[in-house]
Amino acid sequence: MANHSSACLATQKLCDQLFEGLCEKIGHLVCSHGPNKCSIRGKGTIFAWVNSHSSRAGRLNIWFRGDAKAAARFASLEVVPRGNPVNAGGWGGWGGHFNIENEKQLLEAMDLLLEISYPASI
Repeated sequence: MANHSSACLATQKLCDQLFEGLCEKIGHLVCSHGPNKCSIRGKGTIFAWVNSHSSRAGRLNIWFRGDAKAAARFASLEVVPRGNPVNAGGWGGWGGHFNIENEKQLLEAMDLLLEISYPASI
């Protein structure tokens, strides 16, 4: 997996579209492109980590704050709940992760992050 700048163009585009779509709905957000991950934050703490960017295909892996059971209703995302939250340490508030590979998943990811992850960050 790659960071944002070394990912393939399709992956960079998905990451940018995710951030821009969330900005349109929430307002002022900050996206930081780190050496391994991108983070998205609003008024509170970070509410989404783009944990990995694919270097070969348009695909992102996103970690979200909040309840993985509530997130499971976003069927096209195939949410994977955090394993063993007792030993999660500082990552205890992160409910799980999912992949985005297409437009439908991108739209559902924005909804999940708006409804579950963002409120858990403020």
